[in-house]
Amino acid sequence: MKRYWTSVVAVLLALSGIIVYYSIGTRNHLPEYKLETVQGNPVYGKAVNLSGSYFGNMRSEQLSVSMRGSVYRESNFTFRHYLADSGSWFYSQSGIKALVDKYSSFMRGKMNFDGFFRDKERVIYAEAERVGGRSEEAGVRISLDILDEKSGKESRIENTYPLKTAFDYLYLVDVQLVEDQVFLLVQQLYYEKPPGGKELFVIDINNGNLLRNELIHGPERGGNGGQTEISIIKPLIFSDTSQHIILDERTSSDVIDGHRNSVEKAASAAVDDEVPSKLYSFSYVTGEVVALPDHYSLAKKSGQRAYSLQNDMFYWAESDPASISLSRYDLALKKDDFDYTTITAEAIGGGVIKSVQISKDRVYVLLMKEERAMAAVLDLKDGMLLYSGKPAVVDDNSRSAEKLSAIRLLNLDVHERYNE
Repeated sequence: MKRYWTSVVAVLLALSGIIVYYSIGTRNHLPEYKLETVQGNPVYGKAVNLSGSYFGNMRSEQLSVSMRGSVYRESNFTFRHYLADSGSWFYSQSGIKALVDKYSSFMRGKMNFDGFFRDKERVIYAEAERVGGRSEEAGVRISLDILDEKSGKESRIENTYPLKTAFDYLYLVDVQLVEDQVFLLVQQLYYEKPPGGKELFVIDINNGNLLRNELIHGPERGGNGGQTEISIIKPLIFSDTSQHIILDERTSSDVIDGHRNSVEKAASAAVDDEVPSKLYSFSYVTGEVVALPDHYSLAKKSGQRAYSLQNDMFYWAESDPASISLSRYDLALKKDDFDYTTITAEAIGGGVIKSVQISKDRVYVLLMKEERAMAAVLDLKDGMLLYSGKPAVVDDNSRSAEKLSAIRLLNLDVHERYNE
């Protein structure tokens, strides 16, 4: 009997080895692709990553294609490769790798992207935590780790501040610094109820004193018997300092659970068109709330929208299959520059516009031409084409058309660390 089971195990191990061998061999023969420059400067295409699926050899594989080549999901399995290419969301965010490389000691243990702030002089990392349970000593404990980049000096402030309203826990939404005042915006949350409001803490960076504490809301506040939800649009990149944020206030008697305001927006093009929406700017310094013109609306029924808040400038893109319209609103000066330029699909490579993103000073566009993906990068300032590219087969002149027809790339991602 022992000899029998030994034989069975040996056969199973042999079969496993054969399966693994042929599996690896098949994978090693999957076509290689890369993003090929059609027009413009290839430097602007480094941040572009097209993703989708490969449908060849009666199989389906997820893959992504960039100027660095193609990556099939299952082949990118090592942790080192995972960090080095695109696996870690945190380390792929703009500015994080530079901080880790330069200030590895300061960055140790700091993993909340929303807790960072950086200007030309200082780096701040903030954390906020609800403490004290339901006792009279309940409060919000806030810690600030501060790095002076010129001197290299590190300092820390930690204090517990009393609750303005009762809630169960929170998460940090945004951190900004204006002169010597640190502004921390937090989201109030409950265990058995919908999310609460946004609460602002203003702290003196020199001594940790609480200078101001208030709840943030738009002027509607659930008028006409409806329920009001507020989400915010903030800078996507923590070095894009801004004294303002955008409040997206939605009021509807049809909304019951209110869970939409648990998701903060940094950049987006897909929103709920069924709930009335109104955008306001909110000044951290003065507390002033100002309504944006009605043409900046997230509740329009047609087209797609993308937006970005950068250094108190609110950029806005509206697109349909044939064109893109760019607008901007200066929150500090209250100056509107609506539809300052329009770009047609034909002018940037042809085909149909599928999606638009704004990142830093560029606009990233995914187009579909003859059922094949193309990417375009535009200058946010004037809409000029900086780069266009399309997938190509690497080092293979045979059956290229067949191999290209085997991929469906339906998404465009911007790898922020290549967008410096």
